[in-house]
Amino acid sequence: MVPTPPRLLPALSLLLGAALAAAGCQRDPAAKLTADAGAGISRAKCADCHGPKGEGVEGKFYVWSAREVTDVLGEEDAAAFAEVYDVTEAGNFEGHVILNRLRSLDLRSEHDEARLRTMRAKLLERRAERIRPGWDDKVLADWNGLMIAALARASRVFARPEWLEFAITAFDAILRDMSSGDRLAHAWRLGRTTGPGTAADYANMIKAAIRLHEATGEDRFLDAARRWTTVLDRHHWEDTHGGYVTTADDTRDVIVRMKSAADDATPSANTIMMSNLVHLFLLT
Repeated sequence: MVPTPPRLLPALSLLLGAALAAAGCQRDPAAKLTADAGAGISRAKCADCHGPKGEGVEGKFYVWSAREVTDVLGEEDAAAFAEVYDVTEAGNFEGHVILNRLRSLDLRSEHDEARLRTMRAKLLERRAERIRPGWDDKVLADWNGLMIAALARASRVFARPEWLEFAITAFDAILRDMSSGDRLAHAWRLGRTTGPGTAADYANMIKAAIRLHEATGEDRFLDAARRWTTVLDRHHWEDTHGGYVTTADDTRDVIVRMKSAADDATPSANTIMMSNLVHLFLLT
């Protein structure tokens, strides 16, 4: 319920994946609501409340009080909203309220859900008047690859073409700003790239390219996936025991080249590439 801002983008990517699984396998009607929330947040920048524009109080921009919710919505709507979104006088996070539906997972009627959407829009309008936190505006190839892949697939499952447009825009930005020939940079900010691409950068961007090819049928995405796979095989493959090493063989400032097949907060490059290679075999 309380995401760590630096991990927000990959967390939302995995959340979208879970929503897709629920929608496809369990026919869970709440999956679309989850996907809407995840995709919407992903289009905003990750933020840290300790930035130069923030107020130095972690989470202040995002939390509420029962009194403020009532002030925005009025007593009748606030009571209905509080029942669904866990709004209480005592709060649920250090005396404040983080809006959530953990105690009200089932969708209401179409009329009630539309009413709730209107209430959320009013609260967002009020929140926009607050002092915004500083932006964490760096771009990481691996995290963006996860989100692009998730949005591309979700756009098909939930019939949301605008998500596909957003995914293509992000993909093209990576190509434009973070690519040199067939090689990727790890990070970009303010017109500058830093760090050579890691195995995770390539694996996740390959996944993104494959998903975009499946969604659009455009060969340019498949071509990108194949080129980046060639780079991984040439510069990251370890012959003795197999598998992809995190850093490339021409990276100069690394003492030990590490390799992992274990997932942590995000899937490992080797995990992602197992799926990617199967998809590329079937597609080509």
